[in-house]
Amino acid sequence: MDPLFGAGGGSARAAIVLRLHHDGVAPLEALGRLAAFHVGTVGVRGFRTAHVAAGVQHFPAPEDVPLLLGALVEAIRRLFEDARDVQDELRAAGFVLWGLTAIHPFDDGNGRTALDFTQLVLVQRWNTKAPPLRDDGRLDHRLAPIFRAIEPRNDGSVHGFVAQRAELLRVFSSVTPAALAAHEPFDDLGRALAAQL
Repeated sequence: MDPLFGAGGGSARAAIVLRLHHDGVAPLEALGRLAAFHVGTVGVRGFRTAHVAAGVQHFPAPEDVPLLLGALVEAIRRLFEDARDVQDELRAAGFVLWGLTAIHPFDDGNGRTALDFTQLVLVQRWNTKAPPLRDDGRLDHRLAPIFRAIEPRNDGSVHGFVAQRAELLRVFSSVTPAALAAHEPFDDLGRALAAQL
């Protein structure tokens, strides 16, 4: 099984992140281009149209994906706008990873796409000449327990899907740098990302 945040194709992954930054591609289009890259196609990959699950965890209904992504992009904008220091920005980067993984917008390549989108957000924020995070293969190991601890649970029932959508929208609309700093899993996630600089 491929790791969620697999390290393969490092120079090609860096090149596409830098190209998207250079071209000033809008966030949702950039996300679709990264997803297309990770499944070996050209252009913009559309959002998934089927339900997906990983073990007992079901991800949001396909019809909720655009709404949730829009709310996440707005949350990301606010988090970086309100960040006071690099640690706030790294917690926000962790929030990007978590949010995209929780939404799971594509049929395949969600983890790699989430990592590369996070790289793009940091390249844009810090105006770096290369993606700042390195993936030495340990991100999966370090991040998996954090994702399990904070993802909204969805057992696949109608109630599970409705509650998951409501919880994600609540979190996306109310998150602040201070809230991330006070929430131990996100603070740990920020430190895990700092170790990848």
